[in-house]
Amino acid sequence: MCSMYPDRALGKYMELIRTNAPMPDDMRVRFGEIAPAFEQPGGGMQYVFEEFNENTGVFDMVSLEFLLGKDYLRKV
Repeated sequence: MCSMYPDRALGKYMELIRTNAPMPDDMRVRFGEIAPAFEQPGGGMQYVFEEFNENTGVFDMVSLEFLLGKDYLRKV
């Protein structure tokens, strides 16, 4: 996971918090420290929510809209 392109660093962003809604067993969350890149310092944390796709046998990224709609995350 690496830093954003410099032209996106000043764009809109959203603060989110994890709710107590239980996540299904077929979902996972990967996370890690953001590495420096594109002349940006990095250092923050990045999270990727994924859901197991039975048709392909791999995990697919889940959209922010899905996470908000299922109440796994909410806006601060």
